[in-house]
Amino acid sequence: MRLPLSWALSTLLVFCQLVVSITPEGWENVQFDRIVDVRSTYTVETYELTAKNTGSEATTQYYLALPERVFQNLSMFTAALHGVDAFLNCYVYDGETQLDDGVRLSYGIIELPSPVAPGKEVQIAAKVFYNEAGLPYPEHIPLNGDQQLRFQTQRQPLSPYFTEKSSLQVISNTPVSEYDAKTDTLQELNKEGNAFVVDQWENVSPFKVDELDMVYKHNLPLKEVINLQRDIWVSHWASTVQFQEYYEMTNKGAKLDKGFSRLEYMKASQNQMTQLGMTPFASLLEMNLPDESTEQFFTDKVGMVSTYEKLGSSLFLRPRFPIFGGWFYNFTIGWTNPLENFVSSYPDDNEVFLLNVPLLNGPKDTVYDHASISIFLPENAELLDTGVPIPLETVSVDTEFSYFDFGTGHTKVTFQFKNLFTDMNKAEILVKYRFTKNSLFRKPITIAGYFFALLMSFFVLKSINLKVTSEN
Repeated sequence: MRLPLSWALSTLLVFCQLVVSITPEGWENVQFDRIVDVRSTYTVETYELTAKNTGSEATTQYYLALPERVFQNLSMFTAALHGVDAFLNCYVYDGETQLDDGVRLSYGIIELPSPVAPGKEVQIAAKVFYNEAGLPYPEHIPLNGDQQLRFQTQRQPLSPYFTEKSSLQVISNTPVSEYDAKTDTLQELNKEGNAFVVDQWENVSPFKVDELDMVYKHNLPLKEVINLQRDIWVSHWASTVQFQEYYEMTNKGAKLDKGFSRLEYMKASQNQMTQLGMTPFASLLEMNLPDESTEQFFTDKVGMVSTYEKLGSSLFLRPRFPIFGGWFYNFTIGWTNPLENFVSSYPDDNEVFLLNVPLLNGPKDTVYDHASISIFLPENAELLDTGVPIPLETVSVDTEFSYFDFGTGHTKVTFQFKNLFTDMNKAEILVKYRFTKNSLFRKPITIAGYFFALLMSFFVLKSINLKVTSEN
C-alpha cells in the first residue's frame, strides 16, 4: 500500500499507459482558449475548455492532443473542473496517431468525476508542462549582445474535436513578434493585460495543423542539467542527513560569435543587468537549501571552489568560469541537516520511521534531462515502503557499504526520473523504514569489539618473548 503524500500537488499524478489505437469522439469544443507561457526555461500551456457531449451516450473521458515534441519532453499534465479546487485524474497514453501530413500526436486523457450526459457541457482547466524553450535566433551572438529565442507552436486548436470558438495568447517578459519565414519579417503582437494576443478563430475542423513561428527576447541563460546524481545519507548514529549532488550542466542559449575574451567579459561584468543576472550566460547559480543546513561545500573537476556564499536558505555559487551558450560545467555540492528535520517516528511504533526529503534543491529556472536520486538508509535498516508524487522511470533497491560497515551495509533506494524542472522542488520523496534500537547500538558495539580485539591481540603479541638466546 502506498504511503499518503504530503505534497500539495500529489494528486497531479501522470499515469503512462500503452494502447494500440485511440479514436476520440463524442465531444465538441464550444470554447478552446490556450495560453502559452514562455518566460522560463520550460514551457507551460494553459487550456480553458468548454466541451459539449455531442454523442449518444454519457461519457467521462476527454482527449487532449499532444504534439510529438511536447509529449517527448512532457514533465507534468494536470486538469481540474473550472471553479472547483480539486484535481482530476489525468492519463498520458503512449499510443500515437499519425495525421495525413505526417504529424504525430499522442494524447492526454482527462477523467471526469461523473458521466456527462448527451447535450450537456463541462468546463475544464488543464495545464501541460514540458521541458522545451525556444531555440536561439540567431544561434551566435556577441558576448554582450541580446539573446532572442524562436519558438514554434500550434496556432489554431490541434484537437480531435470540432471547435466552435478558440483563441491563443502568449505570456512573455518581453514583446513577442510573429515570424514569417517566407518573407523573413517580424510582426509584433498586440498586448492585452499581461499577455500578447495572437488571434481568435471560429469553426476549426478536427486535427487542424497550423504552425505559429514567433520570436522574443530572452536575456537569461537556458540552464539544463543533463544528469543529476543526488545522494542522501541518513544516519541515526550521527543524528544527521547528509546531501551530496553531482551536476552535469550546460547552457542551451545562444553561443558566442567569437572566442571568449576576458577583457570583454570584464567590461560586461560592470553592466547593471549583468550584476542582476539578466544575461544569456550563467555566472551565478542560486541553490535553494533546506533550513538549518550546515557544512556546505562546492567542488568541481579541478578541486575546491571557494566562491560561494550562503544567505538565508539560499546558497549562491559562482562557477569557476561563466557558462555561455554551448558550454558545460560539472560540479558537486553538499551540505548537512539535523536528522529531525526530515525523519519522524510513528506514534504507535517508535522503531518505524518516515523519511521526507525534497525531490530537488537545484538552481532556479533549470530543467533536468535525467535525475538519479539515491537514499542510503542506516546500516541494518529494513525498507518498508516508498512514495513519490510524480512519475518515475525506475526504482531499485540495492546494498552499499561505507566506512565502518561490518554488517549488511546500507540499504540503497534509487529513483530514476526524467524531464524535471525547478518548480518540482515542492515535491517530496517518502521512505518508510524500520530501524530497531538493537541496530542502532550494533555498529558502535561492533566497532568497539574490533578495537578491543585489536588491542588485546597487540597486548598478547607484545607479551610473547620472541628473543633468540644461545644455550650454555
